[in-house]
Amino acid sequence: MSLEKYFDEIDLEELKRFVKDKREEDVHLEFKRAVHLNFNDKNRNSDKKNLSKCLSGFANSDGGILIWGIEAAMNNGVDCATRLKPINELKKFSNRLNSLEGQSVVPTIEGVRHEIILLESEGDRGFIKTFVPKSRVAPHMALYSDKHYYKRSGDSFYIAEHYDITDMFARDKSPMLDIKISDMSWRRIGAEQNEFRAEIVFAVENKGKAIAKFPYLFVQMNLAYKFAEHGLNGNGHIGLKKINGTRCYREYSGGNDIVIYPNVLLEVDRIRGEFSFLRMEDFCDIILEFELIAENMELVKRKITISKEDMLKPEHCSVR
Repeated sequence: MSLEKYFDEIDLEELKRFVKDKREEDVHLEFKRAVHLNFNDKNRNSDKKNLSKCLSGFANSDGGILIWGIEAAMNNGVDCATRLKPINELKKFSNRLNSLEGQSVVPTIEGVRHEIILLESEGDRGFIKTFVPKSRVAPHMALYSDKHYYKRSGDSFYIAEHYDITDMFARDKSPMLDIKISDMSWRRIGAEQNEFRAEIVFAVENKGKAIAKFPYLFVQMNLAYKFAEHGLNGNGHIGLKKINGTRCYREYSGGNDIVIYPNVLLEVDRIRGEFSFLRMEDFCDIILEFELIAENMELVKRKITISKEDMLKPEHCSVR
């Protein structure tokens, strides 16, 4: 089971098992009490220092999971989960983590997730689990922890030595492709303006440090939507070559003549659906599934859901 899949399965019962079994911290798992509202002059900055260190240490190593709201203590030389320490005003703390995340390390880390685990029948009280992926653009400096670079070893973080940092800079520089929604819009259509067309443009972004050669992309969507007949700009142009497809799925390839350079966003195609304001029950979310790969890169699978509420926001209205 992958680390992120295990993260998805962690629930309140798993947290209780951590304490009951005195689960040891390890190379991928860390427990922290949250100071949050109970701060004083000495521990005022503890939460952001811990977040900064964990983000740096896990991302610079093999990734990891941080559980906020569990107290750990030493047992036979290893820190173990000993007691649940639920966090009050949990949503406020979650918002704080999200706001601090981008300020805690440099460069920022893609793919970090903070998720709430509520205590039953106790309102806004519980725990937070944080997932930190292994980074392909390491090293990351912990800005709130004395601007050190950290790594993970066993059950603890350590300040990276010069050779650690050199090794991280020398990591395999391969392409790292991801999917982005680069444009989202809707506009009224029809003689009486009772209908509307919702559209998105999806793109491939190379976040790695090497050119992406021979890119391949598979896209599938729900039946309420379809690929635009005339491509990105109305003249049939699309960003990658279509090699196969139907109304609701397509395969694209770059072949040997289309490459994606580092830090470049390549718009690929447009998806649209047409609906009536008189039958809003037919209007639905856009659900997209992607598979993406390139030379010297592992297969990436993504699922993106764009809610119908987001689609119809006033700022997305396009009058053309």
